[in-house]
Amino acid sequence: MSIHAGGASTCTINGLGQRLCTGSSQFGQLAKATPATSTINTSPVPTVIPAALIPSSFSVPSAFVTVSNAASVPVCTLLLSVKVDATCDPTPPVFDPALDDISVDATSAAGAVVTYAPTATDTGAPVAVTCNPASGSQFAFGTTPVTCTAGVTTGTFNVIVAAAAPAFAANAPTSPFEATVNTPYLGTSVAGLYTPSASDPVDGDLSASIETFLVSNDQQISLSGVDAYIFPLGSTQIKNTVTNSFGVSSEELVTIVVVDTTKPVVTCTATDAAPVAITYSPPSGSSFVVGQITTVTCTATDSSGNTATGTFTVNVRKPPGSAK
Repeated sequence: MSIHAGGASTCTINGLGQRLCTGSSQFGQLAKATPATSTINTSPVPTVIPAALIPSSFSVPSAFVTVSNAASVPVCTLLLSVKVDATCDPTPPVFDPALDDISVDATSAAGAVVTYAPTATDTGAPVAVTCNPASGSQFAFGTTPVTCTAGVTTGTFNVIVAAAAPAFAANAPTSPFEATVNTPYLGTSVAGLYTPSASDPVDGDLSASIETFLVSNDQQISLSGVDAYIFPLGSTQIKNTVTNSFGVSSEELVTIVVVDTTKPVVTCTATDAAPVAITYSPPSGSSFVVGQITTVTCTATDSSGNTATGTFTVNVRKPPGSAK
């Protein structure tokens, strides 16, 4: 006989019945009368049908068993009368949490190794889950479906491998640059002091592909040539952009700050037949006000006490484009 489980996830079959033996009493095996009939009660033996076999039919062992004596001579036939109580669980396992797509950035030209560990339960009890491709497999660029099975339940999700956006190195200047040039305007050249850098896991170093733009009043001006990295006094915002071989771009905004903290150095010259000492008023190294013309008086004194004076002016100009 067989028990059909239908679409259930598991079935438990409890066998409960009697073994009936009919045969000659001369062998003294089970019979004590003629015709002899002996009844032996069996114990309930539960049998669980694995979920992997469902839907299917579960076969019960043969109901007829031949019993022999010590001399291997058949003495009777046992008839197994089975009363079956089949209890089936109609609820299939469920993935908990539900399967969801996984998106990752490629770590090499081959794509990326991706791991995952879906879980499933059947009425609260955990159920083993297998997936194809297995967790830890190498996934190529693009979308790859993954099929997971938990008992009779099957689910799918996608692994999506995309090109990573280029990453800029964290080397943007954080301190002001001192003004060092006065052509074509007072400012500084940061060439050699700051060079933007970017890379990604597939293309590697992309620094040579970086383009730099001057950002001013919502406009972008490409910077190139020998004056590309000469910046005036004050703050100037630039934008670095780079695109990898997959067409994925990144950008960063950098602020270049140029300051002038170097005091003017005032010098006078004087000649005399004797050694000459020169003093200045205000003295050399003094601070001078921006936009104001200051007169400096030089006094030359020789070793005989003779003195002579002269003057010149110091004019500290405002940076180009500053408010008046």
